[in-house]
This record gives sequence, structure tokens and C-alpha cells, in this order.
Amino acid sequence: MRIIYFSALAISMILLLSVVITPGMAEQANPNALGISTLQVHLLVRDIDSNRKFFVSIGGTSIHNAPQMLEMIRFPGAIVVLQKGQPSAGSVGSVLDHVGLAVKNMEDAVAQWEKAGIVIEPGIRPTQKWLTSPDGVRLEMNEDATLTTPIAWHHLHYFSPESAEMRVWYEKNFGAESDRPAQLDTSGRMFEVDRLPGTRLNLTKIQSTPAPTRGRAIDHIGFEVKNLREFCRRLEKAGAKFDKPYQTGSDFASALLTDPWGTSIELTDGFVGFIQ
Repeated sequence: MRIIYFSALAISMILLLSVVITPGMAEQANPNALGISTLQVHLLVRDIDSNRKFFVSIGGTSIHNAPQMLEMIRFPGAIVVLQKGQPSAGSVGSVLDHVGLAVKNMEDAVAQWEKAGIVIEPGIRPTQKWLTSPDGVRLEMNEDATLTTPIAWHHLHYFSPESAEMRVWYEKNFGAESDRPAQLDTSGRMFEVDRLPGTRLNLTKIQSTPAPTRGRAIDHIGFEVKNLREFCRRLEKAGAKFDKPYQTGSDFASALLTDPWGTSIELTDGFVGFIQ
């Protein structure tokens, strides 16, 4: 009987450890051929609490034990990072105009948002809605009945006069893959689609040059990168200029660069592994 007792205890400990470890590890999307995986969207916010409440109300999960005391909200496919500051403007008008999420059932989602007091703007069809965060991040919400979760990350939507060049740059340097032929957005403009782990990149061609992301409500995006040191060396050989070169810290390695159209991008190695 004593042997059976300890065997059961050992099994229980293994199960407990799997419960503790799995949530953080589950957020890591499978890396693509160049090592790019989980997306992070870094927001500059005036008030942490109101933004946390907003993103949790739309279906995200607050992460309480994030590294470096950062405030984060988890969605399947991406992590939203909240950094206190004074954004110069919302997302509209910058190269990263808005972001998109998908919900399994729009009717249920709308009921949840209305209960939370969130202002909902209609889209061009009943299964599309628009939301705006407290600091002006524009969110396009669409229904996808095939989801296995109530909500999931869907896309980053870029506006640029050089959308075709942007697409080539992300495919060459980040391993993005073309997803489908060009299509029309809600304003009747053509956009192309690339895919990266956890997200799509929607690329719309416009006439005017938008503002860079730095200092705005969507300050920068980020990706977890396997073997980041080698990835940065490859980018440098391709002509990329780093705002902050590769460096290691006590928790994870990181680097910061800006794409040719003004999107600030943080690259990390080991960051997502600390999130549970």
C-alpha cells in the first residue's frame, strides 16, 4: 500500500507541474522557417487599469506574473503588452492603422461587450464590428464560426503607398507567406495578405504617407524569435539597421529595429517562456 501511495503522489506532482507550465508554453506559436513565432503588440497607454479592463472585457486574459512587471493581456495567437505613457495619437493615421480579432459568435460577443459598457460601431455586415480602446487603438472584430475558442487574434492592418514593397520585405526578412489573392477592404481599397505565426499582415495601398508607430497608441510590435542572435546577424547582412542591437538580459535576449515604413519591431528570445 505504501508503494502505491508514493506512486500516486508522484503522478499527482507530475500532473500539477503540467498544469503550471502548460499555459505559458501554450502561448508559443510554432516558429516558421526563419524562427519567427509569437506576436506581441505593445501599446502605450495613459491608464493601465482602464486598458486592462477593456481588453479583458472583450475576451482577453490578464497575465499577472509577467516578466519585468509588465502588464499583459493574452489572446490566442498574440500577447498585448501595456506600457504606461502618453501616446501622441491613436492607431489610425499611422502605418499600423488597426488590428483585427475574430470571435466565434458575434451575437454572444456583442452581448458581452454591451454588458461591459464598450462602445460598438457597426461594420459593413452583421458579423463585423469596430471597437476602440481607451487610447485610440482601432480594433476590427469579425465572426469566425470555425474558431475553437471564443476569441482569437486575427491580423495587423498596414496602410502604405508602398504596400507591395512592404510585402516583399516581410516575406524576405521574416519568412511571411502569401495567403491569398488581393481583396477589397471595408473602404473598397485593395489589400494583400501575408501570414506569420499567430497573425496575418493585411497590406493596403494608400496615396499619402502615414506616420511611424513609435510614440503612438500602438507603439511597436514584437515577435519571439528562435536563435535571435543568428537572426539579427542575417538581418544586418541584408541591410537592416537596428535601433537597439542584440543584447542579453537576465530574463531574455532582445533587439529593436524599424522597418522601412516606420513600424517599430522588437525581437525577443525567451520572453514568451516566462509568461504563465
